[in-house]
Amino acid sequence: MDSLRKAGPQDPFTVLASRAVAEAPLDNPSAVCWPRWVGAGDQIRALLGRDPAAAVSLDDLYAVSWLLDKLRWIGADDQVVRLAGRAAAEAPFSNPLLVCDLLRALRKAGADDQVRALLGRNPAAAVPLDNLYAVGSLVSSLRRLGADDQVITLANRAATEAPLDPLTAAFLLDRLREAGAHEQFSTLAERMPAAGWFDEFRNIDDHRERFRFGCEWDGSPSAAWTWDDLG
Repeated sequence: MDSLRKAGPQDPFTVLASRAVAEAPLDNPSAVCWPRWVGAGDQIRALLGRDPAAAVSLDDLYAVSWLLDKLRWIGADDQVVRLAGRAAAEAPFSNPLLVCDLLRALRKAGADDQVRALLGRNPAAAVPLDNLYAVGSLVSSLRRLGADDQVITLANRAATEAPLDPLTAAFLLDRLREAGAHEQFSTLAERMPAAGWFDEFRNIDDHRERFRFGCEWDGSPSAAWTWDDLG
């Protein structure tokens, strides 16, 4: 397409672009974004006239968020409102990071009502917990939005149900602390020794000193001992 575009104003690229915006399927939000990149103003207007915001699939929230950004950038306000409304009402909550990205795109678009509608669907109770980095990122996004109930819901789930991964647990713990979820912070940290992550547990706060002699089965610090006590 780049080589066609360079040929001239009435070149085959223009013909191809016009056909694409008139006939191409609109189910892929990433594909809908392309006319802005080639500067095809007439084709952009023709494409918007087909109402892509009502037609694109919402399965890929990254692509939906990208399309919201592009529609906002070119001033297609009606399309932004339509797509924002669909996303808020229907978007899947299958990935916490993608929910973060959608919330970001909605906020940048000034779609405050749609942000509230999305939060009203209780994403904190629905997102999977298998990626602690993604969960921690959503905790931060919800905190910045002032969605305290959602923060608590997600923090409670993560503290008691999330699978522990020593590489990302520290990130989630930091996000919980930033959100003021101190009880959930402690609950998550206390699960670490039983999961086999005692060294990581000792790196939290003053645990290296408090648990210098180990940890009991109930989670309390072991009493002081010497090697002679083991004889």
